[in-house]
Amino acid sequence: GVLIRIFLQPKASQTEWVGEFAESPENVRIKVRVNAPPVDGEANEELLRFIKKDLKSKGVFRVELVRGHTSRQKDVLCHGGDFQAIKDYLEKL
Repeated sequence: GVLIRIFLQPKASQTEWVGEFAESPENVRIKVRVNAPPVDGEANEELLRFIKKDLKSKGVFRVELVRGHTSRQKDVLCHGGDFQAIKDYLEKL
C-alpha cells in the first residue's frame, strides 16, 4: 500500500486537498480540509471517504487510518493502486 502523511483541518467549509504543509523540514505532510467536526470520529470518517473517492481512479480500493486517530497529524494507508500514479497526483497538489 501507499502511506499518506496528512495534516487535517476539521470544520472547514468544504472537503479538499490543500497542498503541502510543513511544521518543520523533516515533518512534511499533505494538508486536507474536511467539512466535518472532530467529534466522535466524524472528521476521520470524512477524511477516509474523501481519499478513497478521490484516489479510486488511481486503483485505490480501501483506505485505513493507521496513526493519529485523535490528532491532526494522521497517517492513512491506501490499499491497491499504482504507487507512482498516486505519488505523481499528490505532488501536483
